[in-house]
Amino acid sequence: MTAGDAEAERVALLARAGSGLAALLREAAWRGIASTVAADEGDARARALAAAAGAEVAGVWPGGREAATLVVDRLPADLAELPPEPVLVAPAAAADALAAAGRRVVPIVSVIGLDPSAARARAAELRSRHGAVVLAGWDPGMLDALTRAGVVPGPVREPPAPPGARLDGVRALHLTSVHRPDDGRIFHREVAALRAAGADAHVLGLAARPPRSRRAAAGRRLVEEARRREVDVYHVHDPELLPGAVWLRRATGRVVIYDAHEYLGQTTRTKPWIPGPFRTPTAVGAAHAERALARRLSGVVAVTEDLAVEFAATGVPAVSVANYAAAERFPDPGPADGPVVAYVGALDASRGLGLMLEAFPMVAAPGARLVLAGPGDPGPLPPPVTHLGPVPYDVVPRVLAGAAVVWIPLRRTPNNDRGRLTKVMEAMAAGRPLVVSDLTRTATIVRAAGCGIVVPDRDPAAHAAALTELLEDPETAARMGAAGRRAFLERMTFGREAARLVAFYAELLGR
Repeated sequence: MTAGDAEAERVALLARAGSGLAALLREAAWRGIASTVAADEGDARARALAAAAGAEVAGVWPGGREAATLVVDRLPADLAELPPEPVLVAPAAAADALAAAGRRVVPIVSVIGLDPSAARARAAELRSRHGAVVLAGWDPGMLDALTRAGVVPGPVREPPAPPGARLDGVRALHLTSVHRPDDGRIFHREVAALRAAGADAHVLGLAARPPRSRRAAAGRRLVEEARRREVDVYHVHDPELLPGAVWLRRATGRVVIYDAHEYLGQTTRTKPWIPGPFRTPTAVGAAHAERALARRLSGVVAVTEDLAVEFAATGVPAVSVANYAAAERFPDPGPADGPVVAYVGALDASRGLGLMLEAFPMVAAPGARLVLAGPGDPGPLPPPVTHLGPVPYDVVPRVLAGAAVVWIPLRRTPNNDRGRLTKVMEAMAAGRPLVVSDLTRTATIVRAAGCGIVVPDRDPAAHAAALTELLEDPETAARMGAAGRRAFLERMTFGREAARLVAFYAELLGR
């Protein structure tokens, strides 16, 4: 291969990487990794994707006509000097070397042209200023290797907090036919945030979830009732309401927002009421319909950054609003009520109910008790296990405060693996150590904070051993609990998410 051929191949490779900005941001975001995007002032799409991903936008980089991204490989043993030009990544070796050297990693994507000399100069500047290794054009294997090795990649700088905004006089109506009107995300987080910003916000829902066969009709009646209300913003929370949301947009000309609570294309694959052979085609069709209908609305609020990027890539304004907890709900932790293990959430196979009932009898700590709090029927339980049933939103902090360890043994499903679990953040807020299954996003959060033990999702003995270890070592448990609470207070409270939601409303309303 001639030098010219090699250069042409390099340029083509980097151009392909640069064109996949949405894919790169999505792969990083669902692993809990924040990126840095270098975008031209006039590149609205790149800036929209960066905003959806919660990524820092570093501004314009000087350059020429080549589409380039910065990639690092063949790291010297001492990491004193990095290669003088962008080359490809060697995942495992790079991750191990970076972890051993304690080096910081910055995933960064350039979406404007850079000539080779400008690329080298910018990489050198970042290394000298931030002591960081610059990665781009990454693949999932590289990111997974980094996180397994204990490296927590992040942006050059944390994105600034959303600007303060007011919504005085704005009338907002949230619609749901599936969730309870006092749902934690809908009422206690989002509606509360809008009211604090001056909006007149309310929830229009149903007293009880209708049977599946009647859900469409119930949704139509809900949308028709909403049409009769004089409001400025309609905010719908269920995929079943999307056709009605499009109708509301057309009929009223008002701002209509869709709130994506979950990965619809993934959760549909696990629905037991859909016959097995039809689950995948149904899931693909549901996800396609969800994107197509959402594109016809004013904007999308998504529960995670990668989900927001998926919608933003279709051209609709999107923002992520995470289900972080309000700090005031969780006071400074006191002593636990003895060797108590708590699980808070729905009880079914995907949440690890079977594993809990198999693993807990193997816990060797004297006097250990398991408290289950959430909807579902766990069946007959041995004496050390208590089921409280569904608990009100305001009671959850008390249940967690009474526990010595919080257990989150969810099974690996696509939705669980990608989701940012509310129960993880609440356990951290309560200052309690965790034992969690090795779900990708959950494991990244727990390892980065040092707040618990990560074990294989299908290994009851490993779960039991981790619970025993923390129950019998209160000093380690206390250290992990304090680390989790510290991480929560530093970067996982709902205040920043509330500001992001309010700013998104103000943007869509033209304020």
